[in-house]
Amino acid sequence: MNPSEMTDEQLNEACAIEVMEWHEGIGALKDEWHGKQGVYIMPKASWNPIHDLNQAWMLTEKILGDSGEVAVSFQRGKYWAKLIRHYKILACPYIGKESLAHALSEACLMAKRGKS
Repeated sequence: MNPSEMTDEQLNEACAIEVMEWHEGIGALKDEWHGKQGVYIMPKASWNPIHDLNQAWMLTEKILGDSGEVAVSFQRGKYWAKLIRHYKILACPYIGKESLAHALSEACLMAKRGKS
């Protein structure tokens, strides 16, 4: 599914699983995010990168590392985010978002999926 067609919950979950490479806990820990070795990260309810700019930036750092840049514009009341690495555009969503955090989250998921 295209990130711009996802609900907020679907986009948050896709960013956790695909970009951050986290997984849901098992059994009683089902409402938690865990890292690759099963290390506890945070409660699932606390992960909301489309509304939390700090968390959206975590996604951006995961995608770009130390070798990329973010180009942001604000036009007609909407934010647009473009992710660039080595002069190549990794992601540039076509639909502007109400918040910068949402625009970054969507761009990161698109970049991870290899769609610009």
